Amino acid sequence: MYKDRYLPRKLKIGIAVPPNNDVDVFINDIALIAIIENDKLVGFNLAAGGGLGTTHGNANTYARLATVLGFVENDEEKILKAVYETITVQRDFGNRADRKLSRLKYTIDKLGVDKYREEIEKRCGFKLEPARPYTFTERIDRYGWTQSADKNGTIRYLLKTAAY
Repeated sequence: MYKDRYLPRKLKIGIAVPPNNDVDVFINDIALIAIIENDKLVGFNLAAGGGLGTTHGNANTYARLATVLGFVENDEEKILKAVYETITVQRDFGNRADRKLSRLKYTIDKLGVDKYREEIEKRCGFKLEPARPYTFTERIDRYGWTQSADKNGTIRYLLKTAAY
């Protein structure tokens, strides 16, 4: 993926399952928003370009929320390909000269949302579908023990704690 370059600074990916947005999905470089219809995962809205970091005294840096680029059906290969190619566009067009301007948000704003999406689609070999509707109504931190089951039905207990 990297070829002869490294990705600049950092690249964060967040995943949210509406109606819950505990991860603040739009502050990530890449965001996947699960689309559930009739209790079934049908795919993900793909968003990119989020980041809250700014540099004091540098007016060229700014906070930005991710822009929803489109929808990818629930096909593991397509989802991974869309994320992978979102990263390769950043790799190929991202700013390497100024570390403070190297995040994906600046690349999207430099190229424009439509051009960034077109470049992803060209590399993927498929078009992103129009984004599907979703609603976030919750953003809470759940602490304590929660019960979960894996795909084989094995019950597990998870302890969620605050990160300091």
